[in-house]
Order: sequence, then C-alpha cells, then structure tokens
Amino acid sequence: MSKLINARRQERLVLEVPLSLAKQYSSSEKFWSQKFETAVWLSFPHGLRKNISLHVKYHDKERLKATLIDRCLGKGQTLVLLNGCVKLSVVGDIKAMGLFVKGLEKGDPVKVEECHFKPKPDMLPHSDSIATRKEIYE
Repeated sequence: MSKLINARRQERLVLEVPLSLAKQYSSSEKFWSQKFETAVWLSFPHGLRKNISLHVKYHDKERLKATLIDRCLGKGQTLVLLNGCVKLSVVGDIKAMGLFVKGLEKGDPVKVEECHFKPKPDMLPHSDSIATRKEIYE
C-alpha cells in the first residue's frame, strides 16, 4: 500500500481494496476496464470543517492512477456520505488499490462507519462486495 500513499498530500486511507477483487477482471489482454460502485459513510465527532473528496488510487503495470469519486463541502456535518460509480481503466494487473479521503487535516478525528466498493452488477457474472468498519484517527 505504500506505493499509493503520498506523504505530502492530506489524504487518509479508508479502505485497502483486496487485489483479488480486481484479478477476476484482468485477462491476458493488455488493457481492461471495470466499473465499481462506491459508498463511504464517515462520521466527524467535531463536525466537518473543510472540503473533502473521495478518490480511488491504484497502481497498474503502467503507473499510479487516481480517480475522483465524490466531494463534500465542510459545513459542520457530523455524518457524510461520499459515493459514486467509478470506471477503472487498467493496463495489466493491479499491484495495489485503495480508497482515500483527501482534504482532512492531520489530527482531525474521523471514523469510517461503513464502506462499500463493489463491481457494478450489470458488468459481472457474480456479486462480490467489500464492507468494513474502521477507525482512522491520526
């Protein structure tokens, strides 16, 4: 996961996506793409004061890639839902993948209440999903 984290940016890992989820879509072909539905519920005990955004970052054969999923304006909310459908365009196999929240200050308490990253149903033969609950205090 260290391949994905940029220490200079204000970002926090929300979910490390298991590589097995992406492997089912990779093929012997050089290029592949897949859509994923994403939803992350975050709670802020002191209220959200700054604008934040949710991104998926992944490292494929070519390079590190990042895609914006959703953003939220900080207006003191204590519970925020960031969600959207994201299309990954991949060259070869994925080496690392994760969901990140950008815009949080270091030390801002935030808790992941629930998180989903699942393949879009009309694009796959079976339904795998990932859900986690994790505190990400820093």
